[in-house]
Amino acid sequence: RSARLYPVYLFFHRASYWGPIFFLYFSSVLTLSDVLLLEAIYYISVVILEVPTGYLSDRIGSRRVLIASSVAQMAACSAFVSSGVFPVLACGQILLALGMALGSGSDTAYHYAVLKALDRDEEYGRREARSARSLLFSQAISALLGGAVAVFDLRFAYLLTLVSSAVAATIALRFAEVRPDGVERESVARSIRSCLRDAAQ
Repeated sequence: RSARLYPVYLFFHRASYWGPIFFLYFSSVLTLSDVLLLEAIYYISVVILEVPTGYLSDRIGSRRVLIASSVAQMAACSAFVSSGVFPVLACGQILLALGMALGSGSDTAYHYAVLKALDRDEEYGRREARSARSLLFSQAISALLGGAVAVFDLRFAYLLTLVSSAVAATIALRFAEVRPDGVERESVARSIRSCLRDAAQ
């Protein structure tokens, strides 16, 4: 069931209805300098959160991290819809970055772990390609629909993303908990040293 649901999860989790309109929305309630600051907050947050969220996935399991990723996106969209003031929007950007960072890598790691547990890991490449196709369809459809509903209200695009993230969280709750057996889990310091060694190559 988890293997079958994974592409569906990706479809709803990666739907970014806000993609075509976020700059229009931010600039409708903030000055240009504040809009650019919001974007900086998002990208800095993604970079800072990427490593610890990956480590979290190894420690508590990818399924829980994927659920948290969708919940973080729901919280972010709630912030965007509820207020147009800078502090709330900045919190929304940090939560959106958290959702992205939590899902980044944890999704494919979970997919592989599920197939490995089923002794079907040789199917990973083909199945991951099909999942990537689902992701691309999601992004294309959500961009079109997000732009369409924004004609009525720019915040509707965030509402659609909130609903889609809620569906993704519901699907992730139905995932089986899978932990790779016999994997030695490194400490945070050791993981960072390993990353820095690889970066030097």
